[in-house]
Amino acid sequence: MNDVKATVNRGRRLVLSQSVLMFLVALGKHEPTFAQETAAQNQLEKADKSFQTLLQHAKNKRHPVTLTLPKIAENGHVVKVSVNVDNPMTKDDYVESITLITESNPNRTAIKFGFTPLSGRAYAQTRIRLARSQYVIAAVRLNTGRLMLDARFVEVTVGGCAA
Repeated sequence: MNDVKATVNRGRRLVLSQSVLMFLVALGKHEPTFAQETAAQNQLEKADKSFQTLLQHAKNKRHPVTLTLPKIAENGHVVKVSVNVDNPMTKDDYVESITLITESNPNRTAIKFGFTPLSGRAYAQTRIRLARSQYVIAAVRLNTGRLMLDARFVEVTVGGCAA
């Protein structure tokens, strides 16, 4: 019986201490440690380097991928996007997925579409939100593992993501 009470008390203390810590963080009284800030910064830098690598690849290579976006989006809340891939949709060679990746949104993967040979053609159209002026990359993966890219820059006058 005493073991049960001790376990319950430890659990209560843990919940109470975590609640106090979350409250202090919300008030801004608890600052992240240098190690936490450094780790977060390193992660951001790695993501930025990966995005820049994809962007350079998309600019240098010509693939049968057509990403269509407006050059100027007056409202970042609804930006019309379409992707067309000129690739046969046969059992042996077809588009498996199309992923739209944004440069500056809080969540960089805007959307991912899946396809099969029965899809007939690899075309997708949607609306996405953009936080500010940025590049958007369409990453197309074939069933063979090949990756094809296209990128476009969009000038956004009013941002659509709360960061």
